[in-house]
Amino acid sequence: MKKFRAYISENVQKHLNHFVDYACSHLDIEHPPHINIVDDKAESAKNKSFGNYNPSEKHINLNIAGRHTADVLRTLAHELVHHKQNVLGELHPESGETGSDHENEANSMAGVIMRNYGKANPAIFESKKVGHIFDMDGTIYKTTAKVRVRDKHTGEVVHHLSHDEYNKHVHNKELQPHQHYDFDEFRSSRRFNKEKPIQNTLRKLKNDQHKKDSKVYINTARPNFDNKHMFLRKLRRDGIDTNKVHVDRAGNDLSPISVAQKKAKIISKRIRQNKMKAVHFYDDDKNNLNAFLNLKKTHPGVKFHAWHVGHDGSINKYDGEK
Repeated sequence: MKKFRAYISENVQKHLNHFVDYACSHLDIEHPPHINIVDDKAESAKNKSFGNYNPSEKHINLNIAGRHTADVLRTLAHELVHHKQNVLGELHPESGETGSDHENEANSMAGVIMRNYGKANPAIFESKKVGHIFDMDGTIYKTTAKVRVRDKHTGEVVHHLSHDEYNKHVHNKELQPHQHYDFDEFRSSRRFNKEKPIQNTLRKLKNDQHKKDSKVYINTARPNFDNKHMFLRKLRRDGIDTNKVHVDRAGNDLSPISVAQKKAKIISKRIRQNKMKAVHFYDDDKNNLNAFLNLKKTHPGVKFHAWHVGHDGSINKYDGEK
């Protein structure tokens, strides 16, 4: 999972060094303490705190997991005040108790630092929306449904195409003028109910759905299911919070453009709608990823991160066609 963590809390990382210099100057701290950045919600729950200061080691632990930039910096300011108190020899075993003089001073001075720093750096209060968008078939779920290729005149089934075979069939433009695709199996919620999840990407989605300032979407080439409630129950059973994760169905778009273009069109809409600053898109089809990366032209201020999902569930950074 380390490859994903490089993109976590980019706005927090951007401000940390500058803020430490500012706060140390305000507090007249000549030698800043060592600051250990933690990105782990479980650690906060365990310690019942987002930060702490170790007086003997002159060491600050700062947890940034799922937190707004301004909130993180306020915690850091609070702990830096404790460091100043420690340098002055004022701290004692009861200093950390709620309501103590040293805690009250740390809260008060941190508030002053944040007000002054915030006036000069209003960007710390901005929400940095990040989109996490997942394809469904071959990305979140192993798909057994098949696309039928039918003769338009006789209705005869000419081919049964797996998910991968269908992608290649479309990419190679193999559909004949007298044929059409039949997606009935992909509309079946009963069949989908039996599909097995791809644990690596499902775990990633479940983690992303709880992140602050994240918007999570499933972007599928499927049209509407024949039983919406059965479909949603399946998602919930697999740990997907359907109150937080919206499903976009490119299959409902009947315009004569490619599936990749339809999916990209929906993603473009979501970027504008949520004013996203960065977007991560996970898909097993590189054609879809290429169409996604082409959105850079129409959204120049947004960071695009494409991730290719392999048949074994592996997730690798994809930079587009060379």
